[in-house]
Amino acid sequence: MISISDLDKPQETQCNSLIPPPAPKPFREATLPYDDTRGRILHIPISSNGNGHSSRKDMVLNVPGEIVFEAQNAFYDSLRRGNPDAGFQALEEGLEKLSTPGAYQDSLALLCGKIRILSDLERYDDARALLSRLTTGGRSCDILDEVAVADSDNPDKRFEENLIHAEDALDLSVKAKDWREAGIAAAEILKQDASHFTVESPMDRFKNCKKFLNLGSVQENLALNGDPAMATRRMEEALRKYSQGCSLTEVYRKHIDPPIARLTSFDHAVCANLFFSAARISIYLSKNLHHVVPKAFDCEPRLTAQDWKHQALEFLERGKSRALLESIIRNEIIIPPKQRELLEEIASAATYLIAARKRDSFNGNQTPVSGLRNSNSGETFIMNDDIWRRIRARMNWRRLILGALNPTLNSALPTRNHAELTVEMWAEIPQDTAFIEYGLASEASQGLVMLVITSQGVEEASWQPVSCLKVRQQIAALRELMDIRDDRTKNLPTEYRLGEADEIIQYLSEILVRPFESHVASKAKLVFIPSGDLAHVPWTMLMMRRTLGTIPAVTVVPSLSIWHRLHCPINNPSHPVISTPNISIISDSPRNEKGELRNIPFSRIEALHIARIHDKWPILADQNDRSAFEFQAKSAQILHLSAHGNFNHESPMLSSIHLFSGSLTVLDLSKLIIKSQLVVFSSCMSGFSRVFDSGSAFSFAHTLLGTGTHAFIGTLWRVDDAATLLVMMIFYEELQKGVSPAEALRTAQISIRSMSQHLLNRLVGKLTELMLNPGARKKVGDFVINPKFWIDRLRNQKLDKLQEARCWAAFVLTGYGYRPIYRSNNV
Repeated sequence: MISISDLDKPQETQCNSLIPPPAPKPFREATLPYDDTRGRILHIPISSNGNGHSSRKDMVLNVPGEIVFEAQNAFYDSLRRGNPDAGFQALEEGLEKLSTPGAYQDSLALLCGKIRILSDLERYDDARALLSRLTTGGRSCDILDEVAVADSDNPDKRFEENLIHAEDALDLSVKAKDWREAGIAAAEILKQDASHFTVESPMDRFKNCKKFLNLGSVQENLALNGDPAMATRRMEEALRKYSQGCSLTEVYRKHIDPPIARLTSFDHAVCANLFFSAARISIYLSKNLHHVVPKAFDCEPRLTAQDWKHQALEFLERGKSRALLESIIRNEIIIPPKQRELLEEIASAATYLIAARKRDSFNGNQTPVSGLRNSNSGETFIMNDDIWRRIRARMNWRRLILGALNPTLNSALPTRNHAELTVEMWAEIPQDTAFIEYGLASEASQGLVMLVITSQGVEEASWQPVSCLKVRQQIAALRELMDIRDDRTKNLPTEYRLGEADEIIQYLSEILVRPFESHVASKAKLVFIPSGDLAHVPWTMLMMRRTLGTIPAVTVVPSLSIWHRLHCPINNPSHPVISTPNISIISDSPRNEKGELRNIPFSRIEALHIARIHDKWPILADQNDRSAFEFQAKSAQILHLSAHGNFNHESPMLSSIHLFSGSLTVLDLSKLIIKSQLVVFSSCMSGFSRVFDSGSAFSFAHTLLGTGTHAFIGTLWRVDDAATLLVMMIFYEELQKGVSPAEALRTAQISIRSMSQHLLNRLVGKLTELMLNPGARKKVGDFVINPKFWIDRLRNQKLDKLQEARCWAAFVLTGYGYRPIYRSNNV
């Protein structure tokens, strides 16, 4: 399985990780043995530096590559934890280490490291100023003069070293947004061979994709800032580079990523940004009424859309959530895709060997080639070791040579034509539904791609040059302000906290919602398709701020293709809505194994209420083993869990719901087949995830969609126990009226937002009737101790506190949430 840390590692953090770094000027003759796994110079022979200092004994030093690696890793880890300030502090500390006076102050590796960190801090002027120190006479490629070629008699080795360092120069120039120097470095690469690839390790594929991303970025920015007469031609060339990179990513996904990989090449930031960049150029050509349609555009591989807006959609869909899509497909077919490919390879080899046998027989060689059955003649042959070796060699050759080294190979294209699939999707999209698909670009030209999709096709396509880091910061800051137990915000004055949250919502609404308002004003249902940290946006909270008239029912899906996969079987007439769906409600006992009272008592009241309105009792996890849960989960049409939850930032697959011995983790769920129409995890952080630019994520939601679940409801932050009980009471009331889960959740959130004393009294009255019923009081005691005390406490909740967004906005529905589960007459 692919290493999570490898796939998630930003490409720029791997400076100097493939080859020895160039020697600094004072040590031009030195050879620097290099440990490419940690970025550390192992033994550095020190020679005279021209200042009278003599050679010294070997020494071990931390070099700039390691400092940059550690600083950037800490930065991205902090972003995932929702603490961007700590991430920026890590970058500043790394920059301070690089600025400490020392023997390597003017070395190329140190200057390159500073440029990378300054670019991450978005201090582009400072980065460009340092970049100028690496150039002589205005030629970036002069940094190649610093490279001591190990074997001057080997032209292939010299070519490889120069090519790699030209790519380094291009990468630094793009990061610093110095497009003049980037153009020079790009020209240097193109003069040599733009299709040269090396794949000595799985991580090399990201280096190759990075080259296409950088080459395209140079053309794109020269088009925007150069001669207007050349702008279109440069944009066309940028699209060709981006498209080649997209196809290369697909080749790597097919031939290098393991079949069981939970993350794929698509999920790497560089690869995801190739698809976003190709979509961005398609939008540019659409806005400028490009006279050539995509299908007629001179590009390899060929494009397939009828117009440029739909071509932008095809690029976004090609790059989104491929691993999750394949896991859903595996639940629907008998032979998994990788097994099918293997069978095709063997069949191809069989055809070749049978033809060879016939050819040998014709030439007088009567030795049979054994091992395969010819279905036409009925001949059977026995496979020997030599033949198996030839088959393996053929398969490996095809996988590594054709797959990895040829970016325009036809096999890189998906087996299904995207244009054909798109036409099917339009026919399935309801008239009252709109999709808003995003691509949050974090590399090269940072910004936001946005498409509005309805049954009429792509109605709007736009690009906004916003700061990806600012968007991440704002989303993380909003979650901190909403979290009832966040140490940094829980003690802030309410007025101040609400004011800060309102400013963030205004900013996010302006960039994420305002551009499409006019296109969705008449739509009752909105489906958001986010990428990256946009998966953590409380969309209903944003929609309630806008003046759209009716607030739409909101759901989230990882991609349009996944929505289509979920929509078709769910709306099949052979699966009618039933009167009373099979529901399983799981909670835990009021006391733990030591006899101590558990907290969050309202979660057990919630589980008891939902069970009793279905004439059931909750399943107590601590009184059952996991096999009981697995049985309930497999048969339930609705699965509801009420308990503590947490998100594990270090190991997302170990994020858990605190039920059963050792808790129930994301990894545990991934091994089950849970095909419920609805799964609700009424617990803290159950809707949070570790996200990737492509749209893939490690989360309960994505895992359950992969097992066969239709829709999942979880929370984006730690929520209030009492408020969550009220949300769920209203939610299930609405479900039983025959509305869809998305519409029921919308009604529940609106109701809590405008909570009145009358509504609170009504809900408390229902609980009183249920919990204090004499006939059920003894049984109720198995789930809730002293229910009257907690009901009275609920009755005295302050309305203004319940109305705060932190009490209702955390709930998000992921998947297909627009099909009712109950018949409308079952109230």
